[in-house]
Amino acid sequence: MIEPEKRKAIYLLSKEGMSVREIARRLRVSRKAVRRIIRQGGEAPTVSRPEKIRIDRSLLERLHKECEGWKHRIHEKLEKEEKIKVAYSTLTRILRDHGIGRESERRCDRVPDEPGAEMQHDTSPYTLDLGGQPTRVIASSIYLRYSKRRYLRFYRRFDRFRMKCFLHEALLYWGYAAKICIIDNTNLARLRGTGEDAVMVLEMAAFAKQYGYKFVCHAIGHSNRKAGEERSFWTVETNFFPGRTFRDLEDLNAQGIDWATVRMYHRPLTKSRLISAAAFEHERAYLTQLPPHLPAPYRVHVFGLPWLSEYGLQQTRGFRALKVWMSLKHHGLSGYAEAIARDIALAEHLARLVDASADLERLAAGLSVVCFRYVPPAWRGDAARLDKLNKALLETLQSNGQAFLSSTTFDDTFALRACIVNPRTRPEDLERLVALVGELGAQLAGKTA
Repeated sequence: MIEPEKRKAIYLLSKEGMSVREIARRLRVSRKAVRRIIRQGGEAPTVSRPEKIRIDRSLLERLHKECEGWKHRIHEKLEKEEKIKVAYSTLTRILRDHGIGRESERRCDRVPDEPGAEMQHDTSPYTLDLGGQPTRVIASSIYLRYSKRRYLRFYRRFDRFRMKCFLHEALLYWGYAAKICIIDNTNLARLRGTGEDAVMVLEMAAFAKQYGYKFVCHAIGHSNRKAGEERSFWTVETNFFPGRTFRDLEDLNAQGIDWATVRMYHRPLTKSRLISAAAFEHERAYLTQLPPHLPAPYRVHVFGLPWLSEYGLQQTRGFRALKVWMSLKHHGLSGYAEAIARDIALAEHLARLVDASADLERLAAGLSVVCFRYVPPAWRGDAARLDKLNKALLETLQSNGQAFLSSTTFDDTFALRACIVNPRTRPEDLERLVALVGELGAQLAGKTA
């Protein structure tokens, strides 16, 4: 269809004496079309279309009921009994327009692509050839809805702990997080309920809060609420896997991260031609910027999140009463009394060692528990600095495996907590503990001085 303005121009140029060939060349229109437009005087021809067939809705509803919804039979009865000639394709369109017949599936609510508003996370299982061996892996992907920026990693197993590790890695790589993260209704982050009524596991809600976002489940049956993420997996299947070989899981992840963060980040999308890198630069101002010092999930026990040692393989509470009952049956009440008295004596010995050290300060003691902290003489009175030092000290002590302490807060002061319950603990172990705390504390204080 040639625009009216161009038609007028063709007619006026011909009136000025320009040849048909020249008009066709300049306006990039065929000579046949130029001649036809000149004959029409530059006006668009009037196209007469037959009047639309209108069929009474009540008639269609009656026939639909009589024919039990079979459209071919409705078509026949219209022609034979009602004498209404209508093409079958037209009939089906009219039925759709009137909403007669099977209802189409309701799409989930469409959400506009607003910068900084949303990211989406999902997983998908695959069986891949890793070094010649068919291996089942789980792909975990997160996607910024507005800028289409992705992060991708593969796992042999995927659970709540690995989900936190993945999100920590991805968000710190970006340096930013959106306000909400759309997830499905599995139990990795959801405690109960679905969709808008879903309640998140406290551990996962606390994790998300550190990064400035919250989890939101899509409604049941509306998995296309995460259509952007679902399409990301389709892109993985059609663009990343084909033509690639992987030696092992490490090689798979190296190629996957490079594909998601480099190739796809700078590549224009097929239809919109949007480039994620350029869109992310615009979206950056609307996202929550993350501090670089956020601790990895496997190191956050110092900061008050649950201990994994307190849970079983299924991350549920263990049957502790059974252990107590069996121990009482084996040792008896007198055996328990002797063990408790020994633990209390050892705790009193540790308290004396702490009091005798110039760099340690006892904060509390009772039963078999002693709470203390490392205090360099030059740092006394600087509460915030001492708390930070002792948190780092506890983390270092736990990671090197030579001794194990937990932590607590005493009068708003961070404290190292020693609880003696191991029947193999000896006085020499406590003396080594005090010396080790002093050595590590001095090293860390020297680094931050």
